[in-house]
Amino acid sequence: MAAALFARDGYHNVTVGDIAAAAGLSGPAIYRHFPGKQAILAEVVRAGFDEMDRVVAADLAGTTDPAQRLRMTYRDLASFVIRHPEFGVMWRREYRHLTPHDAAELAQRMARACEAAVAELRLLRPQLEAADAESMAWAALSVLGSISDHRVRLPRAAFEELLAGIAMDVAGTELVAGATDNWPHEPVGEDRKERILAAAARLFRDRGYHEVTLDEIGAAAGIAGPSVYSHFAGKAELLRTITERIGERLRRDVAESGAAEAAAAAATSAAAASAGGSGGSGAKHLAGNEAAADGGHLAGDRRAVGDVAAGARAGGAEGFAEGEAAAGGGRGSDGANAEHLAGDRHAVSDAVADPRAVGVERLAAGDAAAEASVPISLSSQSAALATLTDLATRYVTTVLTSRDLVAAYFTEGHNLPDRDRAETRRFQRAYTEHWAALLDLARPGASAEEVRIRVLAAFAVVNDAVRTRRLLERPGVAGRLRALMLAVLLTPGSPSRDVNRR
Repeated sequence: MAAALFARDGYHNVTVGDIAAAAGLSGPAIYRHFPGKQAILAEVVRAGFDEMDRVVAADLAGTTDPAQRLRMTYRDLASFVIRHPEFGVMWRREYRHLTPHDAAELAQRMARACEAAVAELRLLRPQLEAADAESMAWAALSVLGSISDHRVRLPRAAFEELLAGIAMDVAGTELVAGATDNWPHEPVGEDRKERILAAAARLFRDRGYHEVTLDEIGAAAGIAGPSVYSHFAGKAELLRTITERIGERLRRDVAESGAAEAAAAAATSAAAASAGGSGGSGAKHLAGNEAAADGGHLAGDRRAVGDVAAGARAGGAEGFAEGEAAAGGGRGSDGANAEHLAGDRHAVSDAVADPRAVGVERLAAGDAAAEASVPISLSSQSAALATLTDLATRYVTTVLTSRDLVAAYFTEGHNLPDRDRAETRRFQRAYTEHWAALLDLARPGASAEEVRIRVLAAFAVVNDAVRTRRLLERPGVAGRLRALMLAVLLTPGSPSRDVNRR
C-alpha cells in the first residue's frame, strides 16, 4: 500500500493517514508498527531487497554454467520488477528521504547486489576489466529497472524474456577504452540567474524539492535568499525552468542531428548526380528523383507530424513520471519524469504515409515552435542507423553536461504544477516517439512493444549513470555510455523476439 502511494504521489505528498486509509487502518494504528513515515519507506525498500535475494539465491543453487547463471539472474530480477515496478521509483527517487542509518544500510544492500551481478558477469567474461564489468552490470540493472518508468507491458513470460535478453545484450557489449578527457563538465553560468538555476538543480538533486528552501538556494548561488525573487517567482518557477532547459537542449540535439542527416543525404545525392553525368542519363535521372523525394520529405509532411501530435494529445499522452506504472492515476500519473508510453505507436505509421518521413512530433508540445521543428528524412536502414548513432552520442553528451538539471528533471518533475506537467509530458512523448520511429527503421522486424521498451531502457542506462557518482569519475565514461546505449537499442547479434508470446 505504502509503496504504491509513494510511487504515485511522491514521498512528501503522502501522509501516514493516507497510508493507514489505504490499508484499512486508523492513523494511530500505523504507529503501533512503525515509528513514522521514514521507517515505512525503509521497510518497503528493505523488503524488496530481501525478496530479490531469496529468489536469485534459490535459482542459482546448483547451476554452474556461467551464461545460464547470468541469464537466470537477469530473468529473476526482471520477474521481480515486473511484480513490483514501484521498487525502482523507491530506490531512484525516494532514497534521499531515508534516515542516514537506513540510507547507509540499504546502500550497502544495493552495492552487494551490484557486486553479485559483477561476479556473475566476470564468470562469463573473465577477461573484462573490473571497471568495465561494473559499468555493464549497472547498465543491465538500469535496463531491468526501466520498467518503473513507463506503462508498456507484455505477457509476463515474454516480458521477462525480453528484459533478460536485453540485459544479456548489455553484458556482451565490447567497451573500448576512450580518451581520459571525454567526461564533459557542467557549464558554469556566467550571470546570476544561471548561478541560481544551477544551485537549485544541484540542491533538488541531492535533497529533493521539498527539502530545499529559497534561502538555501540563494546561499549556494552566493546571494541572499530574497534576491532569488529578482529572477524567479519561487521554487516552482525554478523547477519549471529546469524542465524547459532540458527540453531546449534535447530539441537542439534533434534539430542538429536532422540537419546533419539532411546534409549527408544531399551530399550523397549530389555525388550520385555527378557520377550519373559522366556515366549516363539513367543514373542521373535516378539520383535526381531521389534528391527530389528527399527534398519533398524535408519540406513536407509537417501536416502529418502535427496530426500525430494531435492524436497523442487526444489519446492522453502519458508522461515520464517514475512510478506511474506501479500506481496508475492520482498526482503521480500526471507526473513529468520517465516516459510512459501507454498510447499506440502505430499512429506514427498511420499518420506518416511514407515511413522515411519521420517527423519530430511537435516537440514543442503543440505550440508554434513545433511547426519549426526539423523532420528527419531517411532513405535507408543505414541512414536510420547513422541518425540513431548520432542521436545517442548527442544524448550522452547532453545528459553528462547537464547532469544536475537532468537529475532534478527526472526526480522532481512530479512536483511541477499541473499545466507544466502536461506540457512536459507531451514533449517527452514526442521525443520518445521520434527515437522509436528511427529504431523501427534501423531494426526492421522488431515489434512495436520491443521498440518502445528498448528506447526507454536506453534512456534509463544514461539517466541512471549520471546519478551514480563513481561511474562518472572514470575516464572514458561518455564512450562507454554511448556503447551501452547503442547495445540496448540495436544489438545486431540478437534475433528478434516474439514479445507477444504468452
